[in-house]
Amino acid sequence: MYEIRKITEAYKQFSAQENTTCALATVVNLKGSGYRRPGAKMLLTDKGQWVGAISGGCLEGDALRKTRQIIQEKKPKLLRYDTMNDQDAQQIGIGLGCNGVLDVLIEPLEPNHWTMQQMENILQQKTPTLLAHFFIPPEFEPSTFEGWQNAQFSFHPEKGFLENNCAWLTPNIKEEAKNIYQQQKNQTIFYENYALFYEIILPDIELYIFGGGYDIIPLTQMAQLLGWQTIIAEECPAHLIPKNFPNSQLINTQTHTLPPSLTGATHQKALLMSHNYKYDLKMLQQLLKTPLEYIGILGPKKRFEKMRQELLSQNTPLSPEDEQRIHSPIGLDLGAETPEEIALAIIAEIQSHHKKTNAIALKNKQGSIHSRNSFA
Repeated sequence: MYEIRKITEAYKQFSAQENTTCALATVVNLKGSGYRRPGAKMLLTDKGQWVGAISGGCLEGDALRKTRQIIQEKKPKLLRYDTMNDQDAQQIGIGLGCNGVLDVLIEPLEPNHWTMQQMENILQQKTPTLLAHFFIPPEFEPSTFEGWQNAQFSFHPEKGFLENNCAWLTPNIKEEAKNIYQQQKNQTIFYENYALFYEIILPDIELYIFGGGYDIIPLTQMAQLLGWQTIIAEECPAHLIPKNFPNSQLINTQTHTLPPSLTGATHQKALLMSHNYKYDLKMLQQLLKTPLEYIGILGPKKRFEKMRQELLSQNTPLSPEDEQRIHSPIGLDLGAETPEEIALAIIAEIQSHHKKTNAIALKNKQGSIHSRNSFA
């Protein structure tokens, strides 16, 4: 979502410039290996500017050159980059070596473009949304679908389907879109003579941190680098120092209340880092009343064990589900000692939990380092 936020902001800036036209590049399929996965985006202008990336830097220049022509023709076009093909690499002018085939959809962006409007709406509603991109691979006959350009639709459980140039949208495709939404994984599916890239756009992580100590400063800095929103909640107003937590929301929170915005949505995570045992225990009791999937508690195992026993003595024992969502001690085992290293370990664990992955060294992972959700 962070990349999408940067792209939508840049689109507003570029669109305000006189005689500047933009295009949006989206990776819609990958066969084999690649630096970026389907869903990666880049905003380009006819003036040679760009924001975002579709590769590790090897394809952006060629995409920019071809985009100028696509903008002039005012029609979307699919670009295929075969990084396994040495001849392709020579034409682009670099040595690729990623060993994959990448399909990139380039869309010229006219004013009030449907895709950009949808991404702006998704940013505001803060709930996962499916965005489907229709495209015709090079091996298929383009004339099969006249007027396919800019054909897209979105799906949100509450808002249903929103369509743009989708006369071909069948009940079967709608049912398939709902199933993919439930899986929360990007997928590219090839049909008889066209393809659809189903993209799940997730909201930014909202990280609620209870405490205002100096060790939270590097944590908020790293979280914001990833595009996460950071909310600092403290019972002592003196600890809520704006210069220590720039770009963070600061909330004076007493032990019997939670910030109203903390609803327990899937993109929200909570950390108890006040170094005050009684405060952390009382806030834990409040957090357990929400459906939060991740609650991290700073401190050694003995500290959390004391909390567990105290809750048991109050006839509010932790359920097996509570034990699963509480992470204490927080963080991955990175050998962390300093506040900066501890922050890195915490951020890494939250990222792994949010993406539903097992945090292991990639060299020890069997098979592909990424899930395979593209079908050719």
